[in-house]
Amino acid sequence: MVELTDRQLEVATLVAEGKSNKAIARALGLSRHTVRNHVVRVAERIPGDGPPRLKIMRWYYSQRLVPAE
Repeated sequence: MVELTDRQLEVATLVAEGKSNKAIARALGLSRHTVRNHVVRVAERIPGDGPPRLKIMRWYYSQRLVPAE
């Protein structure tokens, strides 16, 4: 089981929605650097290979954590 902080899950949700780091930073009031760090840290906790954002999307949808429309 992947354990994420509330903030990491929030970032993962926005990544799964296809938001850019810039858009996530704006939405959460964070710097793009901080968002990038969250994306990398989340991806490190998820098993599998591939680019961080793709790993997050695959994991998110495999867990059925589908974002609300």
